[in-house]
Amino acid sequence: MRDGKGTQRRRGAKIAVGATVAVLVLAGAWVGAHVLRSAPAPHWSDADLPPLPPAEENGWEQLRVRGFRAELEEPWNRLAGEGAEALWAESARTLGARAAIAAHREDAEAILALPRFVDACPARLSASCPTLEVLALIDVAALIATGHAHEGEWEEAIGSAARLVDRMGQLAASGRLLVTRMLGVVALREALSVALAVARHTPVEVDLSALEGALELDEAAIELAPAFVGEYLFFRSAMEESREQPLLIDRAQTDAMAVRLYGELRAFAEEPPAGPRPSREPYSEGPLWWVYNAGGKEMLDLMMAGDMTTLVDRYRDERAAMLEERDALRARLEAHAEARAQLGASRGDGPGGGAPGGGTGSGEE
Repeated sequence: MRDGKGTQRRRGAKIAVGATVAVLVLAGAWVGAHVLRSAPAPHWSDADLPPLPPAEENGWEQLRVRGFRAELEEPWNRLAGEGAEALWAESARTLGARAAIAAHREDAEAILALPRFVDACPARLSASCPTLEVLALIDVAALIATGHAHEGEWEEAIGSAARLVDRMGQLAASGRLLVTRMLGVVALREALSVALAVARHTPVEVDLSALEGALELDEAAIELAPAFVGEYLFFRSAMEESREQPLLIDRAQTDAMAVRLYGELRAFAEEPPAGPRPSREPYSEGPLWWVYNAGGKEMLDLMMAGDMTTLVDRYRDERAAMLEERDALRARLEAHAEARAQLGASRGDGPGGGAPGGGTGSGEE
């Protein structure tokens, strides 16, 4: 009897020791994965984003450096976003428009005079980038261009409008994050509205060919897909800079999930889509989700709040609206060129006759 009880006690002790060892091994593996296992090298890098020009040539950088803050009062604030006709009607109050932008005109013209306007926002958690400032810059530039037009300074008006379209076209093709890609296509549509407002009211005698460059958009570069590379790098920055709950983040597993998610979104956002519409359930829901890598799952859900495919849909709508404005400008330039040719023929001046910059007739139909 005693030997049997002793055997049972020894067996129970072995089981207890084995269970303890198993728990310690599992705990060690859990802690090791969360603490000791570092994230792999990033799947994408800055080299996969659009290249950056020298800072001194980049109007975007100068916008940030100068701290451009044009806080215009109504109706001048966001006037460029209301379309060509609303812009023209409101800006007809020339003296009011010029007074509204007087304090900001020099900075705006200097920024837009630089040859490049490329998003240089670092895909980092700590970055601060001038997004609202871009919209303020367009407001000022719109009033500069239409102000020239109302004063009959057609060469200056056309040049200002063409320059604005060119710079915003560069921005639309260079956004490094979702917010700057969306901003870029909106900014380009508004710049095209400025050009269209000027073109519709330019006298037939005036040559509008300087605006033709505004139609030479690289449509293939104006898409949302590259922004998901930047969003992945932004996520990596957030994960690497996070020092909260280090025992709850498996950085390697979290990175693998992020690569898959951002990769699927990138493929879906291409023009045309290179993959199906992604769908996923939140990681921080369901039974026992918190047992492993709880911090990483919560971070992914936070960075991908909501259905990001709806952002792709919205971007495509904005892009389509921008292209409609481009097509309206193209039609206006073609009609203007035809009217100029007819005027030249009637005067016997030959193709494109008429004195550039002169005349009192309106080009509006």
